[in-house]
Amino acid sequence: MTYDFETSGSSGVMKFKGELVLEHAKKIKTALLESMGQMNNIAIDLKQVTQIDLSCLQVFCSAHRTFDTQKKVLSFVENGEGLIVQTLNQAGLMKNKACGLELDTACLWGGGS
Repeated sequence: MTYDFETSGSSGVMKFKGELVLEHAKKIKTALLESMGQMNNIAIDLKQVTQIDLSCLQVFCSAHRTFDTQKKVLSFVENGEGLIVQTLNQAGLMKNKACGLELDTACLWGGGS
């Protein structure tokens, strides 16, 4: 797993490549938290990801909640297709409504706020 971080003003895009699996979860978490300290708006690009597992999806979900509490935005460049949707569907986690937390933003996995 590798990632590039491109910034523009107070926004950035974190482009991940390769396998996002358990052994990389801590590195992903660290990268997201560091980016939160620098930026107000982070988009995650998973177009070049070849595999993703539930541990890394949980990291993204947790980061989304943390960003929300800091009044910052974490989102996906594309959230409609590919491995992430396949993994969520296989795990039964694809949502059609918000998770019930009092977030200011909609759930990363779909649904309303």
